[in-house]
Amino acid sequence: LTLDAYEPFNHVMAGWLALQTRQHERAMAAFDNALALNPYSSRTLISAAEAKAFASDLTSARTLATRAMELSGRCAPAYFHGYLATIASLSGDLDECIRRLLMAPMNPRTLLLAIAAHHERNEPTLAAAAKVNLEQELRRSEPECHISQDSLSRWVVTSNMTRDTAARRRMFGSLETAGVPVSQEVG
Repeated sequence: LTLDAYEPFNHVMAGWLALQTRQHERAMAAFDNALALNPYSSRTLISAAEAKAFASDLTSARTLATRAMELSGRCAPAYFHGYLATIASLSGDLDECIRRLLMAPMNPRTLLLAIAAHHERNEPTLAAAAKVNLEQELRRSEPECHISQDSLSRWVVTSNMTRDTAARRRMFGSLETAGVPVSQEVG
């Protein structure tokens, strides 16, 4: 199977696939290719921004995110705010993370961010509400499945694409003490 090397979206997808297996250098090369092919796509910019944050290049992540938002203006899709929340969380800016999460669509990733951020801000009621929303979202998306605490724990650990071990430990620790099981090895 070969992909069109001149289609930026193919490089974006290759980058996300590499990030999911924690091949950060390979992912960054794919996103750099996508940006070289289409430097004026706000969608490519915001994807690359979040990817750079996962790869611990927070300066580039913020620069790309700013450019994406400038290009989008008031027409930025709601999902951009989920990406911006991730960047803020990995940067340690919990206030900005929460602000962005309020504008982002609700999904398991944004809800996990919300639980961790509210817990770190010592807001147990809001963390608990986000946890209830996570459980409801998981049931809504997979109504026929029974999601055990062990399988949820494995999913949280394996789906985390962050290179920075300290950031992973911080998030996992916040989730664990907020009641979301993440007892698997951080690795």
